Amino acid sequence: KPYISNVLITNEYRGKGYSKLLMAACEGIAIQWGFDEVYLHVDASTSGTAAQNLYISNGYRPVVNEQYNQNFEWMGIESINRGLYIVDGVALLFLKKDLSSVE
Repeated sequence: KPYISNVLITNEYRGKGYSKLLMAACEGIAIQWGFDEVYLHVDASTSGTAAQNLYISNGYRPVVNEQYNQNFEWMGIESINRGLYIVDGVALLFLKKDLSSVE
């Protein structure tokens, strides 16, 4: 499965639409390679809010695995339903986008 990782925009270019363009390019490559969905992780803390908003507004949705997330029920159902995972002690949201309707 295609997985987008370590995509960053430097501070001087943030807020100018480059993030959307870069994500569209990554998604386009996945489509060219014959995939119909793409995955990524994003920081679940407040420092990842801008990236979370970018991905959600561009059609990314949480990947929820209730069996795994049952270990983290104490965090609350809202976190579980958001696709929250703990990887090496870091809280991450696991998201995917369906590319089958992307032109």
